[in-house]
Amino acid sequence: MTALRYAQECFLSMLSAHTTREGRERGILLAFSGGADSALLLALLMKYNQKEPLPLAALHVHHGIRGEEADRDESFCRDAAARYGIPFYCEHVRVPETAAEEGRGIEETARRLRYDCLLRTAEQNGFAYILTAHHATDNAETVLLNLVRGSGGAGLCGIPPVRPLGKASLVRPLLSLTREQILAACAEEGLSYVSDSTNEDTAYRRNYMREEILPRLRSLNPSLEQTLFRMTQSLSEDMALLTAQAQAAYREAKQENTLAREKLLSLPKPIAFRVLQLFHRDSVPDAPSLERVHVDAILDRMKKEGSFTLSLPGGLSLLVTEERLRFSSEPVSLPLPFDGIPLSMGEARLPDGSRILLLEKDSCGKNANVYKKLIHRELSSATINGGLYVRSRRAGDAYRFGGVTHKLKKLLSDAKIPEHERARLPVLCDESGILWAPPFGVREDGGQKEERDLILVYISSEHVEE
Repeated sequence: MTALRYAQECFLSMLSAHTTREGRERGILLAFSGGADSALLLALLMKYNQKEPLPLAALHVHHGIRGEEADRDESFCRDAAARYGIPFYCEHVRVPETAAEEGRGIEETARRLRYDCLLRTAEQNGFAYILTAHHATDNAETVLLNLVRGSGGAGLCGIPPVRPLGKASLVRPLLSLTREQILAACAEEGLSYVSDSTNEDTAYRRNYMREEILPRLRSLNPSLEQTLFRMTQSLSEDMALLTAQAQAAYREAKQENTLAREKLLSLPKPIAFRVLQLFHRDSVPDAPSLERVHVDAILDRMKKEGSFTLSLPGGLSLLVTEERLRFSSEPVSLPLPFDGIPLSMGEARLPDGSRILLLEKDSCGKNANVYKKLIHRELSSATINGGLYVRSRRAGDAYRFGGVTHKLKKLLSDAKIPEHERARLPVLCDESGILWAPPFGVREDGGQKEERDLILVYISSEHVEE
């Protein structure tokens, strides 16, 4: 089979798999750089158009980087479109200036601006599909660069053959062809094309991968690009299954702008990771992506701590309570966790300004009615085992009173205490564990009523301020 025939079959197979006749009839926009890959894609598209006439157009983006060479590329693309008789669009962007203004790299900025131009042109003209000439060698470079960066499964899936871009779909019909196969097909068809001199500059990471690394890897596996393409297809199927499971779990766990903590912790880690990413993207679409290191930190703290806040990139905060979690781009705060604040006869002052008092019942005198207006409990001094101290709530806190062992989380939930108030409630302990968690009972009712010689009083920070 000739190189051109093989390229044509690969093109037709991908086009059939990733487009519909209805969509093609709405129109196709070709991203046309003038290089060998886009020159071949245009030629194959025109051959296809002879059998199935479609609205077609080409867009060239002038990046403002390579001076006269870039002007030459624009002229070449304009002339090629005229020879084929299709509409031609050209967009001029200022990549170096924009990159400097935004503090981003040249490659990243050029890519973003290029896709912005493609999307805008497609939507203005009602095109359903945008075709780019990415190929198997591009895919291999992307996979290996992502591998070096320590990417997860999504990065190792490489370049997707199709993805949504605004109201259009971005399709890559040459993705199964290598760069060498494209050059061979161009030579056989006698296609002319232009070359980008910056592609030879190995200061760019992608060029270094193409010129230095890929040739060495091909000495180990001559079919490197095809092998990696098959790998990315297989991984993409696996990732699609995980994503579907995560989306289902996300729908179950999400409630308005919060996520159920218990549901999240019950999920296998690969699913929990994706659920948090979905929640993050929905909550703050413009924030930097949530990386694996952030998810690991969130899940680890959720297993060990009760309520907490966590600062994330982009000025973002995560607020976690016993019940739910939510992201916020506004400053949020919870009381700092505390531990081991001693309580003897008198009072213990807590970090948020609230207090716990331990008083002899007979000494309350005229203040007894004042204390009764606050959260208070009576207990027997015989109930106390060793020294008393106050700490923050912890995940899994439970204690026994009224003849039943109660989980503190359920008590608070059943009492319908707002989550922001739950985070502030203290826990009083002795050497036997939890003695009292306001506003509930003391451990084992604190002894018989006639034996209760002490009073515990909790004064919230709001009452202290009053």
